[in-house]
Amino acid sequence: MSTSTWTRCDIPRIIIPTDGADDISIGDVTSNTPSDTHYTIYGPGELETYRHAELRRSVHDAKLKVFYPGKWRDPSPRAAFRASLSCISSESPSTGERKMFRWKFRSNARIVSAHLERDRTGDAESKEHRVEKDLAAWGVEHETSALASQNGRFYDCTIFLPMNIAEASSRPRLILELDTRPMHSGNDGLPKENFSPEPIDDRSLFIENEENESHLYPPPCISLQVTNLLQDFANQLLFESWEWRCLKDNPEDEEIESKWCGVYQCWTSDWPFETGSCDEPFSAFSHSSREQNSTSTHKNSSNAENAESCWVFPHHMALCHVESLLPQAVIPLPDRDERGDSFVECLYDFGKELLGKVKITVLSTNDVKPLKNGVSSVKLRAGETAAEAMNDDEEHFEQSTELRRFSSDDATSCARDAGFGEKNSLVFISLHPLAFRFARIVIEGFDKSAKELLVECHSQKRVLMEGGLSFETDSTNNAPATEPNTSDELLPLDHKIWRCSAYTLQLCMYHNFIVDGIKRDRLPWAGDLAVSIMANSYSFSDVESIRFSLAVLGRCGIDAMPWDDGDREGLDHATQEAFMRESHVNGIVDFSLWYVISHWLYQRYFGDVAFLKQEWAIVTKRLSSLIKFCTDVRTGRLITNDKNWVFIDWSDSVEKTTALQILWWWALECSSLLVDTLISLADDKTSADHEEFSRLIRDVKSRLESFFVEDDVQHSYSRHAHILGVLSGLNLRLVDNASSNNWWNPDPSDERWRSLVKVRKLDHQSRDALLGDEFECVGTPFMKHLECLAISRLGERSSALDRVRNYWGGMLRAGATTFYEAFAEHEKLDDIAKFYKRPFARSLCHAWGSGPCALLPEVLLGLRPIADGWKVFSVDPLDECPAVISSSVKTKHGVIKVDLDPTMLRIFIPQETTMVLMERSYGPGSHCFLRAKLLSSQTVHQWSKKYRGWFHHPRHIIPNNPQIPVVSGWENIIMTDVPTVYQIPGDKKYYISFVGFDGSCYRSFVAESTDLLSWTGFRLAMGCKEGGPDEGGVVLGAYLYECYDIKAPRVLKRVDGRFYSLYGAYSKKGGYEIDPGHQGLAASDDGLFWVPVKNESILSIYGPGTVGTWEKDSIYQPWLLEHDGTYYNFYNAKQMPQWVEQIGIATSKNLREWKRHEDNPILRVDTVFDSACPGRYDTQFCSDAKVFFDYEVNHWVMFYFGVGKGGAHIMIAFSKDLLHWIRDPEPLYYSGDNPSGLDKSYAHKISILYLNKTWYIFYCAVGDAGRGIGLLTSQ
Repeated sequence: MSTSTWTRCDIPRIIIPTDGADDISIGDVTSNTPSDTHYTIYGPGELETYRHAELRRSVHDAKLKVFYPGKWRDPSPRAAFRASLSCISSESPSTGERKMFRWKFRSNARIVSAHLERDRTGDAESKEHRVEKDLAAWGVEHETSALASQNGRFYDCTIFLPMNIAEASSRPRLILELDTRPMHSGNDGLPKENFSPEPIDDRSLFIENEENESHLYPPPCISLQVTNLLQDFANQLLFESWEWRCLKDNPEDEEIESKWCGVYQCWTSDWPFETGSCDEPFSAFSHSSREQNSTSTHKNSSNAENAESCWVFPHHMALCHVESLLPQAVIPLPDRDERGDSFVECLYDFGKELLGKVKITVLSTNDVKPLKNGVSSVKLRAGETAAEAMNDDEEHFEQSTELRRFSSDDATSCARDAGFGEKNSLVFISLHPLAFRFARIVIEGFDKSAKELLVECHSQKRVLMEGGLSFETDSTNNAPATEPNTSDELLPLDHKIWRCSAYTLQLCMYHNFIVDGIKRDRLPWAGDLAVSIMANSYSFSDVESIRFSLAVLGRCGIDAMPWDDGDREGLDHATQEAFMRESHVNGIVDFSLWYVISHWLYQRYFGDVAFLKQEWAIVTKRLSSLIKFCTDVRTGRLITNDKNWVFIDWSDSVEKTTALQILWWWALECSSLLVDTLISLADDKTSADHEEFSRLIRDVKSRLESFFVEDDVQHSYSRHAHILGVLSGLNLRLVDNASSNNWWNPDPSDERWRSLVKVRKLDHQSRDALLGDEFECVGTPFMKHLECLAISRLGERSSALDRVRNYWGGMLRAGATTFYEAFAEHEKLDDIAKFYKRPFARSLCHAWGSGPCALLPEVLLGLRPIADGWKVFSVDPLDECPAVISSSVKTKHGVIKVDLDPTMLRIFIPQETTMVLMERSYGPGSHCFLRAKLLSSQTVHQWSKKYRGWFHHPRHIIPNNPQIPVVSGWENIIMTDVPTVYQIPGDKKYYISFVGFDGSCYRSFVAESTDLLSWTGFRLAMGCKEGGPDEGGVVLGAYLYECYDIKAPRVLKRVDGRFYSLYGAYSKKGGYEIDPGHQGLAASDDGLFWVPVKNESILSIYGPGTVGTWEKDSIYQPWLLEHDGTYYNFYNAKQMPQWVEQIGIATSKNLREWKRHEDNPILRVDTVFDSACPGRYDTQFCSDAKVFFDYEVNHWVMFYFGVGKGGAHIMIAFSKDLLHWIRDPEPLYYSGDNPSGLDKSYAHKISILYLNKTWYIFYCAVGDAGRGIGLLTSQ
C-alpha cells in the first residue's frame, strides 16, 4: 500500500451531457477543473473486488478465527474498454498531409489491441462507407511506455485516431483491450515476471485454508487527465458513453461481466503526469510518417529510470490518515520475582476500543543497551478485554500479535524524535492491525538501567462529517463528536449512546468496506450492512464504503445447493452447476435477501441511481435465480432444507420459517420499488426489460401474500416475524389486499370481510407482540435495532426510546466503548467476551451495533427520509424531546439541519428537497417554528388510546326503515344516517336527530330515549320545502351546545331565547346527495322542531368569499362550535372529478355572516409521501368533523371519518389552536369490525357522548342490515 496521505477516494458519477449542452460536468467537477485532475475508470465492481481480495488475504494473514463462506469473485486482469467517439469535431486543419488525433492516458495495464468498431445503428450512407474504407486503411495506432514506481509498474499510452472519422454520420467506437499481467518475455523493458494465463482459484483465499496463494493482479484501468479547456478532445471523451467487458482466458467461462456493461462512475486524483512523459495528454497533431497499410503499431520504451516513483492509482491509494494514540492508564500487575530483574511486564489501557498497530519503542541513552544480548525477547498480547490481553494460551488467541522489528535507522529516528540518544534504541510494531483496548508488553532481558518504554497505537482516523446528533452539553465538551468520552458524566445518556454507536461504525468502516467487526470477521456481511446503511446516513454519509460492500456482496456465491440433486425434476447438471456459482450471499439464505433490501435502503437513504444502474444486472440475476430455483410455484414461498443456513438472529429456539418468508416478501417488494425507479428513468430499449422483470416480481409477491393469510401461518409468528412484518410493510399490504379497491362500493362478500378481519387481527397482534414480553427476546443488537425501529413506526416512539436506553445503555454500563455483536441486558460482565464456546470470541465492536446512529434521530426528532435520497423527509420532534438537541444529515442535495431549543424549532431544507412537518410540506430554505405550537405524532397516538377498544351493539339502534308515524311520504324511508345526540335544558331525556332518505330527498327526524339504547317517539324535526333552496333535503346535527368539553353533557344553548343549528342542504331531489350541496342556519324554540332562519345559504360553492378548488363542487355537513366569542363552522367539501372530500373552516360573530379561513382545508386527505408505504385510511375523504375540547390533554380533539382502503372508518385528530391539526393515521374504529357484519362496508358520521364512565359512539353503520344507526360503547 502507498504511504500517501489521501484520506479517501471520492467517486463522482459520469453525467452524459445532452445535445447542445453548454456545461459538461462530472459529479462536482465542472469546467473549472484543475489541469492536474485525473479520472480513473475501472470496470463495474472491479476495483471493489480487488480491494476485497486484499482484505480477505489480510484477514487470513492476521490469523483471525473467522468463517467466511463464498466463492468470491476476483477482478479480471484482462478486460476491454469501449468508448463512443461522437465528441470528435468534423473540423480539421486544411493541409495536404493526413491528420490524426492523439489521445494520451495512463494505465496499469499494457495495451493488447486497439481498434475501431462502427455503431451499426441506422442506415449506412455512401460517405460513411468511404470513411470506413479509410479507417480500414489507416487503422488505429498506439504507443506504450512502461514505467515503474514504488506501487508497481504502469504504462503511459498514446492512441492515434484518424481525424476523418469525424466525417462519419454514425460515429465509430474505440475498443481497447488491456491486460495487467506482465508479458512473459519481459519485452516491455522492465524486469521479467512470472505469468500464468490460468484464472485465479479463489478457494485458495478461504480464511481457514493454508494453501499457497496465487498472485492477485489488479484490474485494468484507464486514467484520463482533464484540463480546464472544454474544447479539449480528452475532456469531451471523458464524458462519452464508456463501457467495459471482462475478457476471460477460458471462453466458456461466462458471467454477467462478459457482456458489455456501462461504466457509471470513476475515481478522481490530483497528480500530474510526469513532464516529458505525458505533458500533452490529449491533442490533435499532424502525422505523416506512419505506414499507411498498418492496422496497429505498438511501440515500447523503457523509462523506468525516469518514472514517477510516487504515482498512485486508486487501487493503490491509502484509505485513511493514521493517528498516534497513547495509553490512558497503566494497570499494575503482580510482581513475578521468580523471573528476575530483567523481566518487565506492563498492561496498558488505551481507554477505548481501537483498530490499529501497536508500536513499542524501547529507548536508551547512547551508552546503555536496553536489551541484554542473547536472552532478550519482546512479546505483545492484545485484547478487547483485560482478560484477553493477559491470556498466553495460543489456543485462545483470536488474532496474531506477531511483532516486526524496525530497522536500526528507523529506531534511531524514533529515538531522536523522542529526545533520546541516537544509539541502542529499538522499535517494534505489530505486523497486523489489532482490535484491542488493552495491550500487554512482556520483555525478557531488559536492562533496567535504561527502562524507558513507550507504547502507542497507530490507528486509522476517518475524516468525519460535521454534525450528527448533539445535545446542549456539547458546547463545553471538546471531544470529537463520534468518540466515546466516558469521563464526561454530564452528557445525556442518549448522546453517549449516539456517540458510541458512531464510533463503533467508524471503526468498522475499514479498507473502504463496512465490515462486520474489527476483530471478527473484519469482512463485509449483508446483514450488518443493512443496519450500517441507515446508521451511516446519520453520521458519516460515506457512500463509498456502501458501494464497495454492495458491489462485492453481489459478486459471490457458495458451492452448495439448497436442495439435494433429486429434489427438483427437470434440472440438468449444467443448470445446477450454474446456480451453484450464484447461490446465497455470505452462505446464508436470509443474507441473500438482505443484500437486495440493502440496495433499496441505499437508494432510500442516499439516492445513488447511477450505482443502481451499474449493479442492476447482478441484482436481477440473483433474484431471478432465487425465483427460478428456490421458489415454490404454487405459494411463492422460498424453499429451504436442512443444508441451508437460515440466520434471522442468534437464537436456535426461535421459529424462523415465517420470518424468512416475510423477509423474502420484503426483498421482492424492495426489488419492485427499485425497478419502478429504473422504469421512470429508462429509455425505450431498457424499459421493456424492466417492465417484464417487474411483472415477474409482482406475480411471485401476489402468490406469497396469499400464503400469509392462512391460519396456521399466522399462528407460527415469532417476535422476529412480527418485527419484519411491520418494517417491511407486509401487514399493511395484506390489509390493502383484503380491502376493496372500490371505496365507493366495497365488496360486501363474507369472504372479503373475513379476510379483512383476519389481517387486521394480525396487525394488532404485531403491536401486542412487540410491546409485550410473551415472545422470546431478540438476541443481537442487529435485531434489537429492527425491533426498536418497528416499534417506532407503530407510533410507540417513547417505548422505542426506552428500549434503546435500556439495551445500548446497558452495554455502556457494562463498560463498553463500542457496541457488541451480541448482548443480553442482564448478562454478567465475566461472560461478555465468551462466544462460539471460546473465551474471547465475541466481537465487542460490531457494525450492527451502530443502530442508534439512525434510531435516535428518528425517534427523538422524527427525522427520516420518505423519498429516495432525502428528496422528501419528515421532521416530527417528540414533545418529550430534550430541551436542546441538534441533528445534521448530509445528503446529495445538501446538509439538512434540525435545531430544537426550548422555544423554537429551526430547520434548514436543502435545494430540491421537501420537508413534511405536522402534515404540511415546506420547500427549500430556513424555517422557524414555535415549539409551543408543535404537536408530535407520538403524542397524538398516545392521546387517542383512550378512544379505542370498542364493544359492539349487535343491531342497529335505529334501523334503515324506522317505524315513524304514517304521514304522507314518510313511510317509504329506506335508510337512516347522520346521528346526533343532544339534550334540552331542564329535560333529563336524551334526543337523537337523524336523517331519513326515501330515495328522493332527505328529511331530519328526532327520537328520544332514557337509556341511550331504546329510542321512541319518532317525529319530524325539519322538512324540505317544495321548490325552495332546500328541496332536495335538509340534514340537521350541527347544534350550538352550552359546553364543548368532550365529557360534558350535550345540552343545547339558547341565544336570544332560541336554539340554533347549522344544517346541510340540497337544492335538487331525486337521488342521494345530488350536487351542489350548501349550508343553512336553522332555529328552534323547543329543540325538537326546526325552521330555517333565512331563505338563502350561509355557505355554498358560490360564496361568501373566495371559493377554493378543493370545495368547488359541493359543500357538505357543518359542525358548529363556539370559542372565545367566535363561532366556528367545520365543514367538508368536494372536489371533482377526483371526488376528494376535505375539511375546512369558516368563522362568524353572529351565525349569519361567515368568512372562509384563508388556509383551507385545515384537514386534508392523507397524502402518501412515502412510495414504500401502502395506502392510508383517509386518502379519499376527510369528512364530517365533530370537534370538542379534551381537558385531560388540554387540546382540541376532532372526530371525523376517513375513506380510503377498506371503506369508511372513524378517525381522530388533535389541535392546539383549531387551525393546525395532526391526525392519528390508525382509525379508532375500522369498518367491518362488528362481528355481525353490521358495518362491513362503512362506519362513519359519529356522535360521541360520555356518561357514567362510559363512552358512547352513535354512528352510521352500513353493512348486511343496510344503512342505519349503530352503537359502540367503551365497556
